[in-house]
Amino acid sequence: MAAKSLLSVFVRDAISGRDMSSCSFWRDHLLTLIGLPLLAVLFGLLVVACFKLAHSHLLLATGALWLGYGIYEYLMQIRVLCSGECNIRVDLLLIYPVLLALTLASLVRVTMVLWRRRRGLD
Repeated sequence: MAAKSLLSVFVRDAISGRDMSSCSFWRDHLLTLIGLPLLAVLFGLLVVACFKLAHSHLLLATGALWLGYGIYEYLMQIRVLCSGECNIRVDLLLIYPVLLALTLASLVRVTMVLWRRRRGLD
């Protein structure tokens, strides 16, 4: 249900003409991702499922990192890894760029494999 409301907010903002290039737009949606670690776990499972398409270990690594990130965020939320003073999350300055880079690389890899299959090169 939370994933559906996140998607509806994202679509509503895009349709309403809200400036999607603004930092506040992306910050709001990234904060939602932090608040809903289940989304990261679901995305990780989706990436791992794409392994059947591309047979690339990059996809397994990316999916595993997303799954690990989702579990990590959940443990932060329930205060297992955080004593309560976790308002400034410097760890995300390292985690998000790594997840973004690996996700984009995985997307390129899956796209290349599907394109080659469609063209009959594989």
